Amino acid sequence: AFVDMSMERAMLREMMGSYLGIALAAFLLLLAVSVLLARWATRPAERAWRQQRQFLSDASHELKTPLTVILSNAELLEAQPLTERPARWADNILSEARQMKALVEEMLTLARADDLAQPPVLEAVSLSDAAEDCALAFEAVAFEAGKPLTYSIAPDVFVLGDRERLRRLVSILLDNAIKYGAPGGTVELALQKTERQARLSVFNPGEPIPAEQLSRLFERFYRADSSRGEQSGFGLGLPIAAVIAEEHKGTLRAESGAEGTRFLFFLPLKK
Repeated sequence: AFVDMSMERAMLREMMGSYLGIALAAFLLLLAVSVLLARWATRPAERAWRQQRQFLSDASHELKTPLTVILSNAELLEAQPLTERPARWADNILSEARQMKALVEEMLTLARADDLAQPPVLEAVSLSDAAEDCALAFEAVAFEAGKPLTYSIAPDVFVLGDRERLRRLVSILLDNAIKYGAPGGTVELALQKTERQARLSVFNPGEPIPAEQLSRLFERFYRADSSRGEQSGFGLGLPIAAVIAEEHKGTLRAESGAEGTRFLFFLPLKK
């Protein structure tokens, strides 16, 4: 006996097509509603973050003018013959004003880095020349601090980047190593060229940094154990270096052991 099932099969195919269409329409509708709700939920946070960035930028700009006036007046006072007590006050004003100006400039740098509308201009840059310039500039600083600086820089290491920002990154790492390195220890700067990457390392001997603190070194305003080394600084240098590394599609990390702490910066070579 044979039974004709063509009609039933046609109805089954039609029902399956209808169910799939309904399921797809429901999925698209749910996705659209989810996107709208997600945007609605995150809008206040996005607005607050945008206002925070704007405030940081505006405050930095507004603070620079009075600080410049304070510094100018303090320098004029310092140049005048004063008795011991007023001279000490003038020195204090000048020192604190310089510290505040440095903080404002670092805040302004972070504000500009957060502004995604101003990406760095990438061009062929000799990282070897930038590293050597920074090493020569910091030689005297390291010598005065009693922490000699040695460097080994491979020639002709070319990358795509912003020369001034890369110089700033190397300067931050050297300044950090000199500040927090152990007294009498040797700070080491090395630039190597691998097959695909440039590898820059800055090492300073000293007490090891605990692993739980290493992961937070690049957080803004965070400083490791305050009992270590130099006390000046605002905890903004390393975050600025991390932002510069991210802008250049590079990697910046820290390693710490019994001998000291090493910062490693990897950047793709220019093809």
